[in-house]
Amino acid sequence: MNTIIDTLKLFSDPDAMRPFERKPFLYKMKNGAMAAVATDGHRLCLFNANQMFDAEKLEEISEPNIENVLITGNYVTTLSADRLHKAIAQVPIITTEKCCDCYGLGYVDYVFEAHDGEHYWEKHECPVCGGSGYVGVEDGEEDFDYTYGVRINGGIFLPKHLKPVADALTAMQIPELLFKHDHHRIQLESEQFVMVVMENMLEFQYGKSKKHC
Repeated sequence: MNTIIDTLKLFSDPDAMRPFERKPFLYKMKNGAMAAVATDGHRLCLFNANQMFDAEKLEEISEPNIENVLITGNYVTTLSADRLHKAIAQVPIITTEKCCDCYGLGYVDYVFEAHDGEHYWEKHECPVCGGSGYVGVEDGEEDFDYTYGVRINGGIFLPKHLKPVADALTAMQIPELLFKHDHHRIQLESEQFVMVVMENMLEFQYGKSKKHC
């Protein structure tokens, strides 16, 4: 039987450059509650640590500011695990390898130099791989076609970012949950957890459109 930590690991990336993205961790919320959290920079999953019998296995950290990622406001509708699985199943599978321009991260640093010589850095989705972290090749590992996205409530999301969400809902036998869409992310919530998935930004930043299912 999957534990909460097993579910959180679906949202981590052991190969990530930032340490907090490599494994689940504990985080103290502003209200004093302890949360068990995992994120890979594109997705985030948060559980109330009081629900866990093995929370002591996780290290507590204070960065990044998790609450800045969460969407406030009312939920507008519900989203089912079945709908997610059906949409993801429509995306073609191709052979891929990690994008050498972003090292598989899906994002790159952009530098802007102001008139006074000051430099500003921002992270944006890699224009080479479209934020997927992978590019198509003849010989490689099978993965979702990175040129496709899954449309949800007007937003377009990479299937590789949504699959852990759908798998987690199935594993926990949760048929549907509350849903809201704010700017370029969606937030899903049940009595047990909160999940956030960032939208694929390529079509907004570079004028390109993704095919979608």
